[in-house]
Amino acid sequence: MRVLFIVFLTAFFCLVLLSAGFSQSKGGRWQFENNGFDTAEWDNEDNSGTLEENAAYSSLPPPQEGQYYLFLDTLFQYACFRVQDSNDLDFTDENIGISAWIYPLELINDVYFLVNKGRQDSNPKTTNYAMRISLTQHLEFLIRDANNQAQPVASSFTIPVNQWTFVAIFYDYATGRVYMWNTPGNTPVDTLVYNQSFFANTDLLTIGGWYQNNTAAPTVKPFKGRIDDVRISGRMQDIIPAITSIKERNKSSVHAGSSGVEVFPNPIQAHQSKVNFRILLPEQNSQDITVKVYNILGQMIFDFNMGAAESPVTVSWNLQNYYGQKVNSGIYFIQIKGDNYQLVKRVLILK
Repeated sequence: MRVLFIVFLTAFFCLVLLSAGFSQSKGGRWQFENNGFDTAEWDNEDNSGTLEENAAYSSLPPPQEGQYYLFLDTLFQYACFRVQDSNDLDFTDENIGISAWIYPLELINDVYFLVNKGRQDSNPKTTNYAMRISLTQHLEFLIRDANNQAQPVASSFTIPVNQWTFVAIFYDYATGRVYMWNTPGNTPVDTLVYNQSFFANTDLLTIGGWYQNNTAAPTVKPFKGRIDDVRISGRMQDIIPAITSIKERNKSSVHAGSSGVEVFPNPIQAHQSKVNFRILLPEQNSQDITVKVYNILGQMIFDFNMGAAESPVTVSWNLQNYYGQKVNSGIYFIQIKGDNYQLVKRVLILK
């Protein structure tokens, strides 16, 4: 039986999908594309944030991810980005990962907080979790324990200035290990023993410093430079960018003769209303189908669950992103996943 699904990706439909239970973890993602939106597809709540104390979104070259980044100028001592407390950002004795692209403008005999969920001037001080650069320019992960003591663990590598560097940590609480990266990839640079209990708090999440409730000096140990694509999650796969994970497969790489995707029109003009995908499933029985759209950087710009369907299936995408905006011209990848298969097809959108 032929099932026809026409999916119009409006902003309203986006909100319905995002609230329908696709989330698989906690945390958030901030790409700073001239806004403070939380763009994570894995979290439960909207953890959008705000610029503070002359922080800015900048597109001055060189960018790293997308067209904009968070710029914390050395001229403004307390510039940062803040996110209100939510259950989605609280972690207690469980796995947690943090990653970001950073471009330090200075690292001068001090520590610099990249991410901190806590408050410096409370009694006791609080840090649910933090990622920072140490006095010796190493990457550090730390928490504050029940005795109000900071418990850091440091990388073997150092952080350079005046260039983009990827940094990531993942605390596997169950095994008592912290993994650290300075390049995107599956293999961490460091695997470190770390056995610390940690607990949630009700304080703000600060990107680029450590919050204190002081209007004269609202940020402690602020980072100076550029920050982009900050990610927090309880799953390792969410914090490591999947830039090379989406590759087009030809029909011989899947069940030949029994599965595939036909795209029409392809290429497509940007002014056209939609592109269609006719999906041949590898099996005749009904399967639960999920469709995800990625840009050339490997960033997912939209996803939707079609539910159970039988082969063949026709889907239409109206060339819009999560926010109902028309996407730019370029190459996009459509990933179709079923119960026991995965198909990927490339789409070229022309100006």
